[in-house]
Amino acid sequence: MSNILVSVVIPVYNSADVMDDRCMHVFDQTLEDIEFIFVDDFSEDGSYERLLSYKERFKDKNIKVLRNEKNLGAGPTRNAGLSVATGKYVYFIDSDDQMVATLLSEAVEKMEAEQSDLLFIAHSHETGDRVITHHLPLHAINIHSIESIRMHAAHLPHNPWTRVIRRELMTANNITFPDIRNGHSMCCSLHMLLCAERVSFLDEVLYRHIFTENSLSLRRRLSYIFEVYNYNCALIRKYGYYEKLHQSVFIELLKGYTHGLMRLGEQEKLDLTEKFFSSPDAMTNLNELMSSFTFWEKKPFYKLVQRATGKDFRRTIRERHILFLKCQIARKYYHKLQVRQNQSAQPAIEPAK
Repeated sequence: MSNILVSVVIPVYNSADVMDDRCMHVFDQTLEDIEFIFVDDFSEDGSYERLLSYKERFKDKNIKVLRNEKNLGAGPTRNAGLSVATGKYVYFIDSDDQMVATLLSEAVEKMEAEQSDLLFIAHSHETGDRVITHHLPLHAINIHSIESIRMHAAHLPHNPWTRVIRRELMTANNITFPDIRNGHSMCCSLHMLLCAERVSFLDEVLYRHIFTENSLSLRRRLSYIFEVYNYNCALIRKYGYYEKLHQSVFIELLKGYTHGLMRLGEQEKLDLTEKFFSSPDAMTNLNELMSSFTFWEKKPFYKLVQRATGKDFRRTIRERHILFLKCQIARKYYHKLQVRQNQSAQPAIEPAK
């Protein structure tokens, strides 16, 4: 039987220029009995050779180095690492992020004490000089009720490095990252929460996500939104949670969709709309959500109500109003798409002779 407590799985792709500065911090963990599984996704910048040098340099560490035979994307690369993992727990991180040295020791201690299948961790999101701290939404969840936790599944942090997982949870339920280039982590996270029986929370900022985005990565990520939506709808149907979770799943993807609309060109907006609403579930959920808004949520007069109400009510009304505006944007571009499609479908009128 393996005495490894945690398998840390680290996908790597063309990260040679930052690996020495950011990647080697993983070896500073205070917890013993860790195996480090690096999986190179067919890098072209010498990352794989750099990983082999780590294995030679840090012989006192339990290091495994794998390499894909072609570029597969982060999801299948993480699955490759999981397939050779032997630890009781597994933790997926990014090669260019950083974690506090006590992260795994604190996580394992809490999971062992509470016999958890899954443990969420707070994190910071860093873009350039801007640092945003993301604490866990514990005020909205009954953390002692698995049903309450599942009801918030779509809104809990879903990046792989936001949770430590009991490996048996994944192997026993055939949980893997789907082969979707972007958004696969949300799908996997939802699957975990539908299968987990005990979930713990460690609301300490123990992980630094260092983020770099450009317009190309934005377009690439948004192009997969409809695939993620269809996958998640099929998942919650399979586990009998469609009626309870379909709206929250839709809302979470709606946020990403409308965020993209504000930053893309007109033709790209229509292309994204066509993809997002390719699923019949999307328009059904949009109409259902629109019909649920009250007069005060549809109109800007909600500020009049704020003066005589408490802070929590004001926050709820504001969030609902923003959600209503997002629904309006989605409906507007869907209508534009329909007009464009109808125009292109009409036969050309021959000129009179």
